[in-house]
Amino acid sequence: MMRQQSESKTTPLNQMDENQIIAHFIKYGFTDKHGHPLENCVDFLDLIQMATNSN
Repeated sequence: MMRQQSESKTTPLNQMDENQIIAHFIKYGFTDKHGHPLENCVDFLDLIQMATNSN
């Protein structure tokens, strides 16, 4: 499996805070089947919080 290469270097996800991770995913433009952005999903926000609090 090939990884997408980015022209700009980004900080690894495990070194980002909650706001940085959310901003990172906003760039992808993910939406649900109703067109709601990912950052409006409570499950996504809970997952980000769990990931950043596990350090």
